[in-house]
Amino acid sequence: MIKLSDNSIQLITVDGNRIEFETEELQGRIINSCLDAGIREVWIAEDIALSVEYALRAPENQERTFSVSDINGLVVKILENTGYPDAAESFRLRNEGAENEIESKPETVSTVIRKHLGLSGKKLEDLTGRVLQAAESLGIKSAVPNFFLELARHYREHKMPVSGLVAPPPESRRNNKTPWLVSPDAIKEGLSENTSKMLDSGIIGISGVSRLFPAIKITLRLVKLVDMLDLNPPVTEMSVLPGFVPAADTVNEVIMAVKRLAGSKHGNKLPLYLQVADAAEFAERWLEIPWPKAEPCCRELLDYLSRMLDQNVFKLKLR
Repeated sequence: MIKLSDNSIQLITVDGNRIEFETEELQGRIINSCLDAGIREVWIAEDIALSVEYALRAPENQERTFSVSDINGLVVKILENTGYPDAAESFRLRNEGAENEIESKPETVSTVIRKHLGLSGKKLEDLTGRVLQAAESLGIKSAVPNFFLELARHYREHKMPVSGLVAPPPESRRNNKTPWLVSPDAIKEGLSENTSKMLDSGIIGISGVSRLFPAIKITLRLVKLVDMLDLNPPVTEMSVLPGFVPAADTVNEVIMAVKRLAGSKHGNKLPLYLQVADAAEFAERWLEIPWPKAEPCCRELLDYLSRMLDQNVFKLKLR
């Protein structure tokens, strides 16, 4: 069984509190920065936000703690490395926060390093000592926590682990002829007749695989799917199941096509992002439950579809 998990990710704010990471909130901030910079390709905001979420959910990062400033710095780096320096500067200015300084003492510096880098024991003690020694040589008796954190990352065996969360494309997107790793047209070529019909009907929609966040993006329209089944509301999982079969077959064929086109280097690493574009309309019309009260019911219903897919769903987004 494929579980559509939306477990929350906790971030540390500059004042030490914990908040939940929200992909849509980060996406909105990136969009504002793009608009400030005169960039109308706001689709890049969703890709960057999703790439950050995907990295935070990676198994190797689940035991680590990241701060809001870590995420903001990462977004700036991605924007710079993908050819959007003006948007990066706007994002930096929009999201500068005033941090209280802490003293250059073992107990305070050690706490910062432990929280953000997940170290303990002798490794934490040794790294704290190196950071304090560096601060002393610079004549620094107090500074914002991020200063000590950056020193710790510098002296750690693997430098700058946060920048390693997401590996930005090595060359500017402006230098690429296309923003796509695999274009939508390339995916559509060679698909079977039945799959092509599902795409033409609008029940299933596909996007290209972008270089910012290489992923298999599928859009599902439940209203169109159920309309073709000649049912009466309210529908149940079992009554919708006959429609899920061709939908799942379509998605599975698209997955196979994308992986083939992306090649061995990228194909097996592409996460699956499933978006239901009309969940609220479907809930009110076919489940007869108002939105957002119906969201858990919709997710439970879509779990039946997920069991038919050849790949785990990284993220299920309902609109």
